[in-house]
Amino acid sequence: MGRRKRTTAELNWKRTQIIEAAARVFVDEGYHGATMGAIASASGYSAATLYTYFANKEDLFKGVMDHLGKEMIMLLEVPLPLDISIKESLSVTLHRLEDFANKNHQLLLTYFVQSDVSRPNTESIDVKEAFIDHYATIFEEGMTRGEIRADVPPIKLALAFDGMTQALGVQQLLAGAPLCDTLDLIIDLFLQGATPRP
Repeated sequence: MGRRKRTTAELNWKRTQIIEAAARVFVDEGYHGATMGAIASASGYSAATLYTYFANKEDLFKGVMDHLGKEMIMLLEVPLPLDISIKESLSVTLHRLEDFANKNHQLLLTYFVQSDVSRPNTESIDVKEAFIDHYATIFEEGMTRGEIRADVPPIKLALAFDGMTQALGVQQLLAGAPLCDTLDLIIDLFLQGATPRP
């Protein structure tokens, strides 16, 4: 009697268990301190099983970050409340992301500070595109309602806004500073500019 062939769902479930265990080890030990043996022990699987799914520690770390990226994309897919202003839409989005960043703070720090994993990978490009699309939709709706100027394509506004959030948000994350005030400042600077108001 032969061995039963595992289903895709079973294989995906095991892969997810390994990724979740690896995330805990990377947070506890840092990228350089984490070993495949420690990850295998934390996951309850053998090192040989880990190598069935991932070629090495770098590949596994990319898997962890891809998993995190998919969670971020799912967060962006949560509908925004209806009939809110562009400022409120941006605020809701950024504060959802702030909650996500706070929940995953140590893992994100490991990614930005400790890992030697080359960036960007395919998944991070998908995440970036999801952010740009999300922001472009908000700006397009704001243009339709006359809240912002209509002479700049929404995609260009989205790229500019994403650049500001990435630069300032990552800086705050690395500094361990709260994001809340910075997020409101980003929105205000983007929508109102830096020139003095009369």
